Amino acid sequence: MKRIFQWLDNYIQKAEAALLIGSILLIATNSIANVLGRYLLNQSLYFSEELNYFLIVAVTFIGCSYAARQSRHIRMTAFTDMLPARLKLLADGTIYLLTGLLVAMLTWYAWQYVGKVAQMGRLSPAMQIPLSWVYLIAPLGLFFSALQFLRVGLNKLKRFICQTTRQNASTARLTQSAKQEKML
Repeated sequence: MKRIFQWLDNYIQKAEAALLIGSILLIATNSIANVLGRYLLNQSLYFSEELNYFLIVAVTFIGCSYAARQSRHIRMTAFTDMLPARLKLLADGTIYLLTGLLVAMLTWYAWQYVGKVAQMGRLSPAMQIPLSWVYLIAPLGLFFSALQFLRVGLNKLKRFICQTTRQNASTARLTQSAKQEKML
């Protein structure tokens, strides 16, 4: 089962990276083509701004998940950096779990919003595609972000528990050997 999750996690990571790279390259290509068309042919691409807007939304939400996976998101660590290593693990794990729960809640609200946009049947002005398709990237990106925050939080708490268990076992052995030395 663990192997399946690792495979799925690796697949999602590669898909996120490919989507980010593809979106950024498409933004650059679209922008360059629009500038060249405007100045060389006096004809700009009618959908250029709209496509770039959609791609920036995609990069934002996919990038959020990718950053959470890599632990590269913006964090305030002034308080936790002052803590001892074990307590830092506990604090970081708790913060990641709470962040994951908050992002999961945002996922729910984003999903509801996409449903409302779909019911209205709104289309994008230039490309005439349903806006709900474009906005669907928000709950998907938030969902994968929540999974990553929860995964990192659980791993940190697991490491905290393992260190605490090892420390307690070590303390118990030292106490036991001290008692044995007193008996001799």
